[in-house]
Amino acid sequence: MIMKFETEKNKTLKFALMFLYALSAMLGLGFYIRVHPAIALNLYRVFVPILFIIITPQLFFAFKHRLFSKLDIALFTVLATMILYGFVMFFLSEYVTSLKDSLKENLEVVLGIFSLAILITLIKNENDLLTFIDIVKVLFVCLLIFALFEIFTDIHLPLSRYSDYYLMQRLGYLPSVPFYSATTIFHNENDYSTYLVIFAPLFFANKKDSRFLFIVDCIILGLILFVLQINRAWICSVALIISVVFYLLVNNKSFLKNILKIILAVAIYQCVYFFAGILDPNFYHMKMGLLNELSGQQETASIGLGSMYRRLYTYFVSVKNMFVQTYGVGIGPGGFFNFLESLNDKDLLLSPHSMWVEILVEYGIILFLTFAACIIYLFYNVCVLFKNTKKEIYAQIICMVIAFVLASNAPSGFFGMDFMWIPIGLSMIASNLLILREKEKQNTYVFRKESY
Repeated sequence: MIMKFETEKNKTLKFALMFLYALSAMLGLGFYIRVHPAIALNLYRVFVPILFIIITPQLFFAFKHRLFSKLDIALFTVLATMILYGFVMFFLSEYVTSLKDSLKENLEVVLGIFSLAILITLIKNENDLLTFIDIVKVLFVCLLIFALFEIFTDIHLPLSRYSDYYLMQRLGYLPSVPFYSATTIFHNENDYSTYLVIFAPLFFANKKDSRFLFIVDCIILGLILFVLQINRAWICSVALIISVVFYLLVNNKSFLKNILKIILAVAIYQCVYFFAGILDPNFYHMKMGLLNELSGQQETASIGLGSMYRRLYTYFVSVKNMFVQTYGVGIGPGGFFNFLESLNDKDLLLSPHSMWVEILVEYGIILFLTFAACIIYLFYNVCVLFKNTKKEIYAQIICMVIAFVLASNAPSGFFGMDFMWIPIGLSMIASNLLILREKEKQNTYVFRKESY
């Protein structure tokens, strides 16, 4: 729905801009400098504003000629309202006491608006979409390779919590035992596992893939399963299974190919585990099936212990007290920690551990419902586009959104993460392509009618 980059000369520029955005959103956290004890700059925070400035003329053109879809405007309006709400609540909420935390959350939403604007401006057709997704897949694989290096060498980046051995010792880890976890450019394994699961659908079977790409995708999916198992990311594993099942149900064209890919991916996962166990027998002791993990979580939850219990308890108590104390208005962005700490309940986690609970508690019921409605409407439009075109790329985007909705409950704090705007942006692009497709049909019908 945005002004096109028409000339051949601009194709190279457009590719460069898409690559810079994908690099900053996918890997940007790993490249940072701390300019002040309270301020850190990374690729995402530097490049996204620059890219937004570059595309500003196209945005003005689109606004002037009313090229934005109503759904684009609705989502941008919701996000802008969140920013305004954040500034107001800093002065009104008793729980938002840190200017740094308040500004940080508002900055994340501002960069989110910039990200979505960049994506819908640069990606205007299906070829652009496929090009961008190829870039994302290459960057994804690069980080996956580093994750394997991290697991087998126990070498972690400074951002990782496992690089702080003093913290790990306080949490009960023994210095002599390797951590066997992959965090890559993130703070903990849940963050990286969420990243893995959201982009994993891009490697689901495609009927047009060559035999070589089919084998490569199987290897990548097998390695994803291995890392999820090492990280014991049960929420992300469930999200991946649900997205796989959905893809099998809707994509009949590649059903057998998908089944074969699943079998080969699981076989590769088992082989990697086998060879890892040869290198270090400790890997055998870490292997725990998803059903066993879920069963263990359920057993501990039944006696008021464990991760599942504390998550669900935190969700219930935080939402309940938000309504009781603020009547659904919300406590303000950046106030979650202070809000839960004020309840003096040792069973509560002090971070949301769910993007949806975070938005509901901090921004209130109205902004939560409008944001969720935009996501649901985008999801519906992508489903309609897939139904009309039967193109597998749109089924993959649908599965990305499903994984995004479910896996965003895994990290301690997800809202505003650099890469979270990519599945939303791809959904907006697909929604806009659906609108363009319907307009072309209407114009063709009018032309034929007038000709007749």
